[in-house]
Amino acid sequence: MNKKRGYTLIELLMVISIIGILSVFIVSNIRAAQKKAQSAAVVVQSGQVEKAFFLAYIEEDRDTWWTEAEVGINNPKISDIIEIETGPLSTFSHYFKATPNDIIANSEIRYDNDGNSSTPSCDAGDIRKGVNLIIYRVSWQNTEALDLFYDKGLDGACGKIRYVRPNAGGAICENTDDDCHVHFKLDLDESWD
Repeated sequence: MNKKRGYTLIELLMVISIIGILSVFIVSNIRAAQKKAQSAAVVVQSGQVEKAFFLAYIEEDRDTWWTEAEVGINNPKISDIIEIETGPLSTFSHYFKATPNDIIANSEIRYDNDGNSSTPSCDAGDIRKGVNLIIYRVSWQNTEALDLFYDKGLDGACGKIRYVRPNAGGAICENTDDDCHVHFKLDLDESWD
């Protein structure tokens, strides 16, 4: 006799539960991978912008960085610098074409050089002095990725990367902050050490 036996309700529920658990793991791993990829893109993008500044510096045979007054724009966006056709920083577009917002979601990169010198001491350092790229509205995860890559550790007060809370009088960002303003030191011979 050939008896056909179907699945019991318990067996079906167990299979559905196992599939549900596996899908949760898969979705969380995909999200984690996406966040890591975005952090890597932020690091790569900032490095590309920095290299473009150094190459333009060399091509224009500079011995000092461009001041904002010389460029004619206060804290110019990278997208504004790309559009400069003649004069100071006009060679930047030879080395950097894409706008940073194509990769760094919800962020904005600006060049900052008011013509004042940096203060090398971490304790006395002022993030507004010297030559910086300021990356606005950076998530903590991306801030952490930048700091770990460039400074090999998390310290918002020292190193090539400094990060502060927006509109908080220079208070250092922490892992509970949704966004930070990252100051990326560009000086050739100075850094926050």
